[in-house]
Amino acid sequence: MNELEQRSANLLQLLGMCANLAPGFRDQKPGPWAKSVLDQLRDSIEALWEQLAVEAIVDFPGAAVNTAHPGYIIMDKVLIPFFLLQDLPGTRELAELTSIGLSLRLTDDGVICLSGSTALLGTLKYVGDIDYCEYALPATFTTAKIVASVNSHAVRTTLPLCERIKVMNTKWTRNCSEWDSSASDQLLHQIDLDGAYHLKLDFVTNSAAVGTAEATNVVLLLVAGKEDEILRASFAAQEVPIPGSVLPRPLCDPLQLGRYINFLLDEVLSYALDNPVKGLKRALSLERILMLREWDDDLETYLQDPRAALTSAVNARATLLTTLSAVTDHSASRAETLKQLRRTLEGTIAGLQNQLPKYSETAPSTKAAMEHWGAEVAVALTTFLQDAKQAIAAAETT
Repeated sequence: MNELEQRSANLLQLLGMCANLAPGFRDQKPGPWAKSVLDQLRDSIEALWEQLAVEAIVDFPGAAVNTAHPGYIIMDKVLIPFFLLQDLPGTRELAELTSIGLSLRLTDDGVICLSGSTALLGTLKYVGDIDYCEYALPATFTTAKIVASVNSHAVRTTLPLCERIKVMNTKWTRNCSEWDSSASDQLLHQIDLDGAYHLKLDFVTNSAAVGTAEATNVVLLLVAGKEDEILRASFAAQEVPIPGSVLPRPLCDPLQLGRYINFLLDEVLSYALDNPVKGLKRALSLERILMLREWDDDLETYLQDPRAALTSAVNARATLLTTLSAVTDHSASRAETLKQLRRTLEGTIAGLQNQLPKYSETAPSTKAAMEHWGAEVAVALTTFLQDAKQAIAAAETT
């Protein structure tokens, strides 16, 4: 076994241990003995990831290893998990996406991150929306400040235009076209009395990077003593932080890594048949963190097929256009901004549709072609899932 193969085996062994340990601590905190084991496991992951991060930046001028936070690389003013570096958007796109994210924040002292597919834009080429995740850190915010910040977003009349506020863990929602003082009072009640901690703000904006699209900020209100519980709503390994005051958690936390890997395994299986594009995205994330490089070309080729990320991006915007067309806003300024957004959204959809393959009368129908492709992807995802599980299992025995 050469040095590269040995490091891959070590990585799979460590991450396999994380995946096996995580379910045992779903509803309880580790005791002293378990904490000692987890600390040792974290130290091993940090040491290996520091080495891999150094190797990852060789082909990326301007990138530097973040020694303060093992596993992260600093590039273009963001922190990138080393295994996502190859998927990062270009410098111009990243600068624009960073600027949009900062404009969506609820807090000044928290950390906002590019999340999910947005962090993979360099490889996917197309995304249906722009995802962010914000961590509001303990002792840096009050309920009154959060509500005031939400209110300022809800009533703004310029881009990014906020269309909806949701409280995910209590299922409360309010459209911004209907926002008034009673909505602010209800949100205050949700946070102070009902324990709301997981907010979601849906915006619509226009950008050079992806055209007109929905931009979503998922906000986690971290409370002292309950950070572990709240942080289960997201995964650091799929996020690219735009540096703030501090990072809310280490990238190398064994239980978080284990939960993320198990989440991806379950998601690939769940979506393989019903939503092959989403299944492919989850598979790409799993392949990156496990470093199953033999799957690089296949997964990227499938995702860059017009029937994958591109078709998904068109469908997401078509749904958004339907939603915006049904909105009646009583604010003249917001109504004018919505009108402009609908116009640019139509242009984005037309531009994306022009890149889709044209089917002739003698060729298979679009629906038949998609069904055939989906079946092919399902087989590939099933094989990938088997390889991933076998790789983890094999590493555990070495």
